[in-house]
Amino acid sequence: MNKKTRRHLEIRKIVSSHKIRRQEELLNLLLQHGFNVTQATLSRDLQELKVGKVHDTHEGNVYFVPDQYQVGHLPSGSTPLTGLRSAHLKKDAMVVKTRPGFASSIASQIDEKDIKFMAGTIAGNDTILIMFKDDVKKEEVLDTFNRHYPELVDLIPEECE
Repeated sequence: MNKKTRRHLEIRKIVSSHKIRRQEELLNLLLQHGFNVTQATLSRDLQELKVGKVHDTHEGNVYFVPDQYQVGHLPSGSTPLTGLRSAHLKKDAMVVKTRPGFASSIASQIDEKDIKFMAGTIAGNDTILIMFKDDVKKEEVLDTFNRHYPELVDLIPEECE
């Protein structure tokens, strides 16, 4: 295993097991584990690993590794849905805006529900496109999402409903 791969594994391990708020904290922990890197190298590593930040109710914004967002790996006081910002519902789609880095984990959570009228989701860094099948009624969409994700439905402006 090359040096970069070992460093990436160590970054994932540290970020998954500590509540890191600043790159300086992560640099110090990496140094304690035998990795002496510059801030520029760490920034590139974080970008390559798609490490983002999530709001923790006790610590503020802390780093997270995207695949941490599975049951049992959430930082205390946090869920992927805390990353929601807005939602707009149209006839055959919903566009959901999230905090940077949250879209993929939220889309995965939505996909796991296997909602019968959903054609699928597409997620970027901070935007999710949820496509519906042709025969779905707006009321059915709102009722179903309200059962599973009331915090998402609360973000839909009334003029969209």
